[in-house]
Amino acid sequence: RAPENGRPVPGGMVNAVRAHGLARPKGGEEAETAWEATVKAVAMAEARNVPMVIIPSFRGSAIEDDADLERTAAFLRKAGDYLRARGGGVALVTENVLAPDRMRALQRLAGLPEVRLYLDSFNYAFWRGMSLPAMLDELLPLAVNEIHFKDGTEQNTGSKLLGRGMG
Repeated sequence: RAPENGRPVPGGMVNAVRAHGLARPKGGEEAETAWEATVKAVAMAEARNVPMVIIPSFRGSAIEDDADLERTAAFLRKAGDYLRARGGGVALVTENVLAPDRMRALQRLAGLPEVRLYLDSFNYAFWRGMSLPAMLDELLPLAVNEIHFKDGTEQNTGSKLLGRGMG
């Protein structure tokens, strides 16, 4: 059903995934908690007619190496299978700081070219010291039609005016 105020909600972030680590080794309690949080987020999105569920890859779910990339792809593949089994009414989105070639590799490994990237204007600088503007032309075709605009510093994350921080 639509939100009571009549305004559509474009998506919901599964923040518990950041803390509980979807990229943790298979079978671990942390990965199971990340999966449970995702299942609950999908149910809530379906109930409230929210079109996308965003899976973040930061902190405990950061993609640091090829093993993390493969575990994240397996998690996304499992989530994609789960969504298709439920009718496919919710889009699966990943928020990460992968360079364009690594994002395409994640899509390939997951077997889900429809998994899109949620861009954040600060995360690339904050988490990786990378310039999002330098990669934007390559990343935009891989991204959803929404960008989280924010800027900040190491000490004041995400609460500076655009252009006044490191992002």
